[in-house]
Amino acid sequence: MNLDSAQLKEVLGPKDRLIPPVSVVRINAKRRSSLFDERFVPKSPSFSINFDARQTYWKYYLHSKKAGTGAYVFDPDNRVAFESGDPVRLSDGRLMLTYRSKERIPLKENYDFKFQLKQPANRGEKIVYRQLPFARVGQSGIEVVAEKAIVVSEIYVNS
Repeated sequence: MNLDSAQLKEVLGPKDRLIPPVSVVRINAKRRSSLFDERFVPKSPSFSINFDARQTYWKYYLHSKKAGTGAYVFDPDNRVAFESGDPVRLSDGRLMLTYRSKERIPLKENYDFKFQLKQPANRGEKIVYRQLPFARVGQSGIEVVAEKAIVVSEIYVNS
């Protein structure tokens, strides 16, 4: 619904137009009149509305001269696993390595993850990126996996 619609003008104030709401709920509770209103006052019902955070698969697009073959996204806390995908060529010819989370991750304002990019080295493993960036709410797209559409937060990393 458009923010300038007649229905929303009486509900939203000027501050609500600066940061548009995700949804607007209006509940009209009217009391019925009867002969026993004074003796039998009903208790007010309780209402609650719960909103869960949107969950998306995170997909990293990495353009890096540092990252070589065998590079992978690593979670030191072992909460989220990533799988590597096929490289993607952008319209300007750059080749991007891709990594997508195996499960959906809730979108938040602040995260406590520390996703890293690692690759095999002569003596074990080498950390290419100590901290990969996080997904943002506005950076999402649709991807088809096994003939099923999924919502993916796209995160581009250049170096």
